[in-house]
Amino acid sequence: YQRRVHGDAFKNTNISVVWDGIAAILGAKVKFKLSSALVLTLGTAPSVGAFVRQPDGSFELGAFQCWTWFTTIPITDDVSVTQTLYDGDAALHDDPSLLRRAIQSPSNEILSVGPIHGKPSRSFIRFALDNVSWIAMLEEASKRKHAKRMWAARVSAALNELLEKFTRKYGIHPEGIVLMGGNSQHCRAHQHQLQVQGVPVHIPASDDEIQYCHTIGGVYWSKLEILGIHNNGNDVMNRGWTSEGQIWYFREHEGKGEGISPVECTPSSSCQDDDD
Repeated sequence: YQRRVHGDAFKNTNISVVWDGIAAILGAKVKFKLSSALVLTLGTAPSVGAFVRQPDGSFELGAFQCWTWFTTIPITDDVSVTQTLYDGDAALHDDPSLLRRAIQSPSNEILSVGPIHGKPSRSFIRFALDNVSWIAMLEEASKRKHAKRMWAARVSAALNELLEKFTRKYGIHPEGIVLMGGNSQHCRAHQHQLQVQGVPVHIPASDDEIQYCHTIGGVYWSKLEILGIHNNGNDVMNRGWTSEGQIWYFREHEGKGEGISPVECTPSSSCQDDDD
């Protein structure tokens, strides 16, 4: 498709396509110069990834959508969680019972999600940290800064759960945790609140910097050699996300990975706890 659309304009250029989630993970790797990291992207819906550098210089990258769907966190605020899906899943909108059948554990055990809309004591990360939840916080909080504080508390709870999954899988703590996506910016005023077992949490300084991280990731992708791709577990939701994630194995082409440096840009947002 890319060659058909852009081939005439870029006849002498190799065109590669990379999923934006992987571009975000790779961009975080380059931007923050980490050898291992847990990456949580907070956008329309949350997504999770990780990478770990291997002793031979190659590295493993995992896309773990399953971790957001199958992991619950405690809900300690008073904002309801809408456990529903978006327009692309119209069938699930029409028949909410399908949602209960769609969300299953890796062992194919159907998980109870409680009411489709309401104030649960726990919620799947997929619903607790999607954009619908952020909008609900804005609507119900008396001030924007209160919404940010509640959002940061949910993010902190999610990071602690996800860090446990990372540690069980790789046997180590990551060198850092990176928050990406537009809704990560709501955590900047309360970054001190993100206590995650001593692992530093990095948040790009602005939306512009987030977009640059994606760009860096796309450029870095073109410098990599794919050694293999492995899908772990079964696809319990029939959505292309296996129960244990999709694992990519990379190494840099000799000489081609050099010279890619983080893009420096002036932060356009403040870390102050204000009412904006």
